[in-house]
Amino acid sequence: MFFVSHYLYEGAPASPYVAAGLTIPDLKRGFTRIYHRHIHNTVTPAGELLSALHEGIQRHYAADRQFHSSVWFNQQCHDFLHMMEHEGLNRRRLRLSVLAHLGVELLLEAMLVRYQTSVVDKYYDLLNCIETSVLSKYFERMGIPDTGQKILTNFISFKQRRYIYLLSENKQVVSAMVNIYVPVTGVAITEEETLHLLTAVNNINGQIRYTWRKVFNK
Repeated sequence: MFFVSHYLYEGAPASPYVAAGLTIPDLKRGFTRIYHRHIHNTVTPAGELLSALHEGIQRHYAADRQFHSSVWFNQQCHDFLHMMEHEGLNRRRLRLSVLAHLGVELLLEAMLVRYQTSVVDKYYDLLNCIETSVLSKYFERMGIPDTGQKILTNFISFKQRRYIYLLSENKQVVSAMVNIYVPVTGVAITEEETLHLLTAVNNINGQIRYTWRKVFNK
């Protein structure tokens, strides 16, 4: 899952710092390695705000493990992969399983923008309450001050751009998929492939729009 999905999956916590913790792992590529090396087995830091931030990060990974093993997620990924193949995307050239994973998660975010805007608004309101000095202090406690500053820069940009609202249209969903996929895999996606990908996204969108609420009705 991504940003607002994590927030709602966890029951829309009232703490801005839990919400920020749920957000942080998706703000920097490769954060999972940082998490396992510096955060996973670290004692919860003292202080209400730092401990809430730490809790949010831990809950992010627990939720991902649960969500990625769910019947709903795996069924959507399976169906989306076959839709991409049907549109002529070559699984020998492109890692369609990665694109399916990204597409389903981004469309879940898109559903919240389209059908539960108030949840997205509340999420951003919480993030706007964050004192950046608390984030800096947390990263220092975890022993990653330099990496933490890069994450902090991304966090500020994420709030200012209100990134999630850009997913209101499937064309933006495809753009986000490509922007994440290419740096991760090192494989460019052509304009023709992007058009085929958009058609597949439109198709799986028609399926997800009727079932996505199951994710949050735990």
